[in-house]
Amino acid sequence: MAGDGVSGESADQAEANPVFTTTTGPVRIITAASLFDGHDAAINVMRRLIQSSGAEVIHLGHDQSAKAVVDCAVQEDAHAVALTSYQGGHVEYLTYIRQLLDEAGCAHVRIFAGGGGTITPPEIRTLHQSGIEKIYSPDDGRSMGLMGMIHHLMENASKTDLIDDKRLASLDGPVSADDMAKVGLLLTLSETADDSA
Repeated sequence: MAGDGVSGESADQAEANPVFTTTTGPVRIITAASLFDGHDAAINVMRRLIQSSGAEVIHLGHDQSAKAVVDCAVQEDAHAVALTSYQGGHVEYLTYIRQLLDEAGCAHVRIFAGGGGTITPPEIRTLHQSGIEKIYSPDDGRSMGLMGMIHHLMENASKTDLIDDKRLASLDGPVSADDMAKVGLLLTLSETADDSA
């Protein structure tokens, strides 16, 4: 749970270093910069901060297509994707990622993104209405600070239960190698299995 510190930490240390827990181990986040976007400095900083906050990060780099991001999120059974887009096309790009994730049976994967001032307030509203979890704006940076945005992302991503009853029920019957979402879920289950049984 966010804000839970490790025993022996002071309240200030626990607040500065919250612990984000899930039902399956560390929060698993895919990071990337959007297609045709070579601006990778921001996502490189963000991914390092996300990782230092306890997440397992799979970083795809810059110039990543929606399909590449979705395929990775599905195969890795991710809690979330965190993306940057600094040169336009973000509404189409992000809504297409949401559509592809939903079609792959991965509506549970949360999408977070930012793009400095290139994503306008009306676009942010449109994206939030389209199922994008959070678009971080310059105003968020000013009010939350960099680590505040990272902690917000981690707290919300950690709410995704990768092994909820609905997902487990999807495993009834045969699973083919082509069904990446089910294979990813099976791998998550194998990683989190209780070895003491």
